[in-house]
Amino acid sequence: MNKPFFMGAALMTALATHAAGWVYQGDDFVIENGRLAEFQARPGIQRGLIETEDVIHADILKTSLLRDGDATWFLSDDEIVLLKGDGRQELLLPGMKERMQAKYQATPDVRILADTADLRAVAENRQYILAADFRKPGSVGYLAAETPALVSTQHRLADLDISVSPVSSEQRVITLVIHPITEPFMDSDKLNRFTAAGISELLASEPELTDPEKRVTLQKIDNQLFIHVQAANLSGRSYTFRLKRSAKPL
Repeated sequence: MNKPFFMGAALMTALATHAAGWVYQGDDFVIENGRLAEFQARPGIQRGLIETEDVIHADILKTSLLRDGDATWFLSDDEIVLLKGDGRQELLLPGMKERMQAKYQATPDVRILADTADLRAVAENRQYILAADFRKPGSVGYLAAETPALVSTQHRLADLDISVSPVSSEQRVITLVIHPITEPFMDSDKLNRFTAAGISELLASEPELTDPEKRVTLQKIDNQLFIHVQAANLSGRSYTFRLKRSAKPL
């Protein structure tokens, strides 16, 4: 498994790719259009992706998965990951002292799962987040996509929050599949067992769907859950829905 290497702020500025227009605010940093900007506390502004223009993104909690041209960014409170599709990942820990960076590198919170031209994906261990930029149909962890899409998920016990974004204004449907985990992808046996058990319980039940805009339909085939999301008029924003384990088996 590839591990990201660490980089300083000056190097990140030099490596920043084309950016359409976005701002992300972390605990004590701001990244603007792919470059670190001077941090200034903004009254009323919470952490997370606070401005977007002509970029697609999928957001869970205060994390964002963002596609900007050929680059894919995973942004969290204290970590920035840049995936370029060539296996040369960049990781920045803004404001973290060098001795803490060395400790972090030994047991990082973010694990790179894929960094290819067709798929970029990360797992964030603290919050059980799986985020994937499917540039073509593919699979990672418990998640598969039959259509291109940005997808970010958070697993809690046997519940699953899913945030999706279509890759173009012409895309009408996003099709995802939740399936049993066949290979460990988290950073510890405990995390893998917890996640595998929760996904298995979710698939063994008839999930309760929280779908504010009535965009989602579910289809169970064998031990897989197919999810069809109507993506019309979603261009430029993400849509989040929830699958909750029910006591009623399928």
